[in-house]
Amino acid sequence: MSTKYFAIGDVILLAASIIWGTAFVFQSVAMSVMGPYTFVTIRGLLATFVLLFVILGRSYIMPSKQLSRLGTRKGYLLSVLGGLILAAAMITQQVGIVGTTTSKAGFITTLYIIFVPMIGTIFGQRYPLKTWFALFFGLFGFYLLSTEGHWQALNSYDLLILLTALFYGAQIYLIDQLKHSIDSLMFSFVQFGIATFISFIPSLWIEGINFSFLSSPEAIISLLYVGIVSSVLAYSLQVVGQKRSSSAPTASLMMSLEGVFATLSGVMFLAEIITWVQFLGMLFILLAIVMAQVRYSFIKKVLLKFKKIR
Repeated sequence: MSTKYFAIGDVILLAASIIWGTAFVFQSVAMSVMGPYTFVTIRGLLATFVLLFVILGRSYIMPSKQLSRLGTRKGYLLSVLGGLILAAAMITQQVGIVGTTTSKAGFITTLYIIFVPMIGTIFGQRYPLKTWFALFFGLFGFYLLSTEGHWQALNSYDLLILLTALFYGAQIYLIDQLKHSIDSLMFSFVQFGIATFISFIPSLWIEGINFSFLSSPEAIISLLYVGIVSSVLAYSLQVVGQKRSSSAPTASLMMSLEGVFATLSGVMFLAEIITWVQFLGMLFILLAIVMAQVRYSFIKKVLLKFKKIR
């Protein structure tokens, strides 16, 4: 494959990161007029219906993508499990956003990248020592973000976002196990359908049926952006981008920029203030991500290219 082909993949992943990062602003804005469980439910419902429309339209245009050919029994079972994990991730993230900033939420969520290998160790996979150093640096960065370096209790909402990162790490590990057992769009459709059904229960029980948010343009725009652009479009960009990325480490680094764009969006649109201690925590998290994903051979390759350019 040409270098240009791989560069396109990296740009596509960068676009997905921008969408995911800016989505935190919309998620935060919506919380002023509606409950977190209701938001997650409607977000999932929008994503489910859009994916259903896309899958049915594709099956009509492409005979090879008929519904009966899109997955095996194992694939559908893993999709249901993915839906359970996704429900937990979306609910903890949305509840966490209520009590923290978009800047912190974005960076803490990217810790899913270092949680993936941690989960892999549970299933017998081995990782180099640097992976454990990455975990330490990542959690230290989280501590600085949450407490600003003071010896005090961690923000409970930040802990929910950290739990979100763990759930997303589990989801990514699960996706790695899918291989060719189910079509990507069908997997996404099933997991969003399951997640929507699960989130509807606390939405009905805790918040009740309340459609007052329909009078808020901010809430409607936020739901459309997160439910369609972030949940459907960005996911599709991720699938396409990963297939065309120059390498797995590059793909992970591109997707980890979600935290950077969340911070920039929070500062620009919500006037959030980043203290120097929080900024230091963000740097530690970025260091952890790079350490966990980038192989020594990859660093050596980059340095050699840089040397040739000079």
